[in-house]
Order: sequence, then structure tokens, then C-alpha cells
Amino acid sequence: MTTTLSQSSQARVKAFVDDFIRSEYVQSWTESSVLSDYGLHGRFDRCMDAAEAGCDGSTHAEVINDWRGAFHAWLRERENHSSRNDVERFESAVLEHFDDVWDWHVKNGSIDQQIG
Repeated sequence: MTTTLSQSSQARVKAFVDDFIRSEYVQSWTESSVLSDYGLHGRFDRCMDAAEAGCDGSTHAEVINDWRGAFHAWLRERENHSSRNDVERFESAVLEHFDDVWDWHVKNGSIDQQIG
């Protein structure tokens, strides 16, 4: 993370991301994304085929984009609950975390690889 955050703030962001990407909110968002792709880009078919073997079928890129979309929707739902400055700093730190995961997959050649 390049955003200037204390180590404790970085740890809180990482803990939030770890919980968020495993939440029912993100799971529901991803399911909706897969269903909305029906017949468009092949994600729906890949996921249905992979599910028969107990796998996911989405690519790392698709999943990370789902995280981003779900996070933006989650933030919009909570817009009036925090000061704008706190939200912007938090949003920036979380999105930077997602970018770091994206960059890691690009560097390792797995961004378009299907998830087991």
C-alpha cells in the first residue's frame, strides 16, 4: 500500500478487505454478476461448467472487479453515516488493496486464469 497509513490502519484495512470479500454481500454481488453475464462473455457458462466439479470458473480479473463493484455499492449504501473525508481515505485504501491484488496477478500471469 502506498497510501500513507499507520501500520494499525493498514491492518484494519486488510482485516476489513478479508472479511468483506468473504461476506454474503460480495457473494450475492458475484452471483448477480455471473447471472447478468448469461450469454455475453462466457462467464456464466464457465461458472456452470466449473460448478459441476465443485469449482468457481470466474477469472481473477472478474472476481477482483466484483469486489470493486460490491465495495462501491456498499459505500453508496452508507454514504450518510460518516464524514466524507474519512470515507474517501478509507475508500482509497481499500481500492489500493484491490489494485495490489490485481497487480500481483498481472505480474504472475494469472489475472485471466480461472479460479479452481
